[in-house]
Amino acid sequence: MGQRGTEVAKDASDIVLHDDNFSSVVKGMEQGRLSSENLQKSIMYTLCSKVPQVAPTFGELFGVPQALTVAQVLLIDIGTDIWTAIAYALQPAESKLMERPPRHPRYEKMVNCKVLVYSYGYIGQLQMLFCWLMFFWATPGMWDLYLSGKSPNDYVAQDFKTDTMGMTVYYWTLVLGQIAAAVSTTTKLQSVLGFGTAPYCFPNSTLNLMFVGEVRMLSLSKGTPCGVASPARR
Repeated sequence: MGQRGTEVAKDASDIVLHDDNFSSVVKGMEQGRLSSENLQKSIMYTLCSKVPQVAPTFGELFGVPQALTVAQVLLIDIGTDIWTAIAYALQPAESKLMERPPRHPRYEKMVNCKVLVYSYGYIGQLQMLFCWLMFFWATPGMWDLYLSGKSPNDYVAQDFKTDTMGMTVYYWTLVLGQIAAAVSTTTKLQSVLGFGTAPYCFPNSTLNLMFVGEVRMLSLSKGTPCGVASPARR
């Protein structure tokens, strides 16, 4: 007991209750679980974008026009993802957090196979699929440019324009996909919209503000992608 206990008892104890209330132990355990959950959710969200970020590099090995620049990757990682990942620290607990069995820190790591499968094998694959779909389908002339087999050194002005539009489309799709991934990652068992359970909705106002910031940054970065030289300078 923090108020009535002796100094000797406090020094020998593992837990000191400052308010002498045993319910504080439960609250402390809940806060610990919440911190662990939110950290894991933040990691899951951050890893989701790595698959569509690295896919264009391998695509270029098979003759696919450049879909993403280094500057765009850095803009995603540093400009948008990092702030959204930090906002998970303020995520409220799901309704049945204390009803789940606790995570054993020795046998169940923070980044385990479930996290990797979710980020790399599920959400990351969906993001990559939609990025490539929009890259080839929503960009006029991109499919013809790919079939032509041209090297970037042989591009004419129209080819540069087509590739630039394709990179912009890929970048927009990836960032919007990350917003969708962030919404999906806010919960593990409770439905965001309330399908079969009480709705979790969007209780984290800071995270919601990050979504608005990502869209705002998209609107500011539209046009020629960062790091892409115009045809006149080549």
